[in-house]
Amino acid sequence: MLHGTDKVPAIITDYKEYNTDTAVHFIVILNRDKLVELERKDLHKVFKLQTTMTITSMVSY
Repeated sequence: MLHGTDKVPAIITDYKEYNTDTAVHFIVILNRDKLVELERKDLHKVFKLQTTMTITSMVSY
């Protein structure tokens, strides 16, 4: 997302991370027009922050 390719342009301009052993914190910097576009598409889906997982084949010991 930071480095675009020939087919897919970069989404974000820069980011900063302030992670500790107990918390994850990112600041993502992007163009205002791009932010409006991504908010219409739902930020959770664009940045893949939320997804479903099938658990039919999980095994617990």
